[in-house]
Amino acid sequence: MRRKLIWINRAAVFKQETSGWKKGKDPGPDYQTAVVDGQIFHRDLHPDLKHIDFRWAFERGDTCCVNYYCGAIVGWDFTTSQATQVLPGLVFEVPDHCSYDFASFTHQDHRGLGLADQRGYNWTTVHDYAEDESKKASLWYIDLRNSASLSAFSHTAADFVDLVGYIGYLKIGNRFFCWRDKDCAALGAGFKAAAIK
Repeated sequence: MRRKLIWINRAAVFKQETSGWKKGKDPGPDYQTAVVDGQIFHRDLHPDLKHIDFRWAFERGDTCCVNYYCGAIVGWDFTTSQATQVLPGLVFEVPDHCSYDFASFTHQDHRGLGLADQRGYNWTTVHDYAEDESKKASLWYIDLRNSASLSAFSHTAADFVDLVGYIGYLKIGNRFFCWRDKDCAALGAGFKAAAIK
């Protein structure tokens, strides 16, 4: 008899009103933050990161905010209004009045400088959601096994970011069983089983 693989994952969902992001500390004059397109993103990646490919995100119209260090991209966040694949057969969905911030990354040599705060501030003040004022908040989740991100985040953003609640999924074989606590369910955010394309 063939055994089925079982995989359980839980995450915390956070919400940030689009008007409230704080800039945080200045990482120094060698760093700049900008919203870029796909061509510039892939051209300017740090040499350690040239293998990264987000063409699919740019092709569907997602927005990318990056940190430059001496001319090379060393950090980024993507923002979308669409359900986004987490794993084959599993997506994270958001309600119509929110956007989803995903794939947040900072190069290991540049962590601890507040670069994620710079990206968030740039997106919500410079860009200011002016192109789509229906988006009143940004949502994202952090895996509960990622204690470093949860700890760092709770110290830097606790005064202007809200914990919405908790979501999770159980994978048995190729099937996903998803759950959301009452607050995430009321908001309409969380994991959802989807057809594999």
